[in-house]
This record gives sequence, structure tokens and C-alpha cells, in this order.
Amino acid sequence: MTSPQDIVRLPYDESLSLAGVTYVQHNLGRILGGRATPSDSHLRRIVASVAVDLALRRWFDRERIPYTLLDDEPFTRPEWPRLSLGGRRLILVTSLITSRRAIQRIHRDPRRALDAPAAVSADDLEAGGLSEGDLLTFALLLGLETRSLADLERALAAGHPIHLVVFPPSPAWAHPPHGGDLGSLALASSSARQEIVIHGVLPGHAPWTACVALDPSSAFRSPPLHSVTALLSSALPQGPIVASAESRPSRWEIHPGDWRNLWVYGIEILVLGWKTVHEFRTGSAPPSPSRHASLGIRPPQGSRLLEARRLRPLAALADRLRQS
Repeated sequence: MTSPQDIVRLPYDESLSLAGVTYVQHNLGRILGGRATPSDSHLRRIVASVAVDLALRRWFDRERIPYTLLDDEPFTRPEWPRLSLGGRRLILVTSLITSRRAIQRIHRDPRRALDAPAAVSADDLEAGGLSEGDLLTFALLLGLETRSLADLERALAAGHPIHLVVFPPSPAWAHPPHGGDLGSLALASSSARQEIVIHGVLPGHAPWTACVALDPSSAFRSPPLHSVTALLSSALPQGPIVASAESRPSRWEIHPGDWRNLWVYGIEILVLGWKTVHEFRTGSAPPSPSRHASLGIRPPQGSRLLEARRLRPLAALADRLRQS
């Protein structure tokens, strides 16, 4: 059983979010895959997962706890970074808590952190890559996010970093119908110079990425593309960007308020504890409705969960590994 004193508290700094957004940018096509409706909140959860993974490895290094970093395996979920601890894979399951009220409650009373669900989807539990002895390790990332253009402008005014994404306006840009191709993509901007990263797919279905500088004096035209996945920027464009494609009759106008921020403004990481896959599988149950709404966490449909209090403390396991 885990108590508030057993929670491993890890500090947060901007380098953790930078690692997360860098991972997302470099793996965007693989992460989005064939998702019909890409979501910035899904990408932020991956940013959070990568950030917690890096913070935990830094803690292992400081505490001289031996571990092995495994290569990322093709066709596995990229939001589950994998470590090996004591010869067993450690699979980190991160919940991102962005409600100011929930964060304040946890800071006032650390016992509230143990109200969080330790949840894993039933599909993931049945995934072929899991072994019964693997370590499911559960963590909370307490942090803030921008949810509107006004939030984004306040973050910029305070000097905080941002990393923006915008998705195509309709599925036909990302998944052209009838097996067709999008054709050449043209981008133009009437505002100040702006660097944009374009993620797309070539007609042979190989991924394609380009970093382009847009300004009022010139437009960009891509080679023929099968589709466009997303546009990224590390600065907020001051005016509209207009995209057009050979196979699309209407233009795609991107206004400043259309961009979504992937940056997670982390405050603290709480590692709650762990269970083996076998222990979790046999001891978990479907979630009850609204059980964890006070922390702003809603387990995915079809998930199974344990109360965090029933997890095993990570620090005790780390002590054994350090002494072995």
C-alpha cells in the first residue's frame, strides 16, 4: 500500500516540456497515424508522458539506481516510453492534471493525489508486447495549459515558451478520398516573416517534412503530396496564413486563434507507485462513473483501474535495486 509519504516528488523545468514537444515533432506522422480526428490534447498527453519519463530517468541517475533505456520499438505506442528496471520493463502511465483547483487541493493535502485512478485501457492490457512481470508505474504531472488565444497571449506576455500546431480543416486534406492525392501545397502569408514546419505524406506514402519561412514577398509551393498531417510553429503568427492545394476547391485559411499550444507548463511530478501487469490485471476493475472527477481525470472508455493507494511504493523498489 502507498501512503502520501511514499510518493516520489520530482521537480519540473522547461527542458522536460522541450523534450516532449521535440519528440512529438519528430514523430508526428507515426503518432497521428490514421487518426480521423487528430487532437492537440492527445499530443499534450504525449508531451507529458515523455517529460515524466525523462524526469524519472534523471531521478534514477541522481539516486544511482541502475536501469536500461530500451530502444523505441516500431509499431508500439509512442506515448509509452520504455525502461528496464531490474530486468523488467517499466511502463510509465502518466496522467496530466491541469485543473488549478485540483492542483491546489493536492498541494494543500498530498493525500488527494492518491484519489487519482491508476488506469490502463483493457486493450493495452491485452497487447501482445506486455509480460506479466512488467512494471506498470503510475505518475501525475501537475501543470497548466493554454486553452484559448487569450491564454496563449498571456503566456507569451509572461515570456513563456510555446509550441503550436494546427490540423487541416477537413479529413479530405489529411486523408484524400478515393485514394487520390492532394497535389502541390501552396502557403502564403501577408504578415511578418514566419517560420512554419509542414508535416505531410508523399504520394508513395513516405513521410515528408519541410521548414519554410513565409513573408509577404514570397509564397511556398511544395512538391506533389498525398496529404498534409499538420503545421507546427514555435511563434504565434501575427496574421492569417492561406493554404491551397491542387485537388481542393476551397482554400484553408489559418488565423492566429486556430493554433493550439502543445507546451505543458509543468509544476511538479508525482510518481504514485507501481504494480506488475499480472497484479494489475487481477486486481483492477472497470471505473465507476464520476469517481475521479474532482481531480479532472476521466479514465478512457474501456479502461480498468486500481485505487492509487493499492500501488506499491517505487522508492522501496529502487532501494532494493540500489543495494543489489
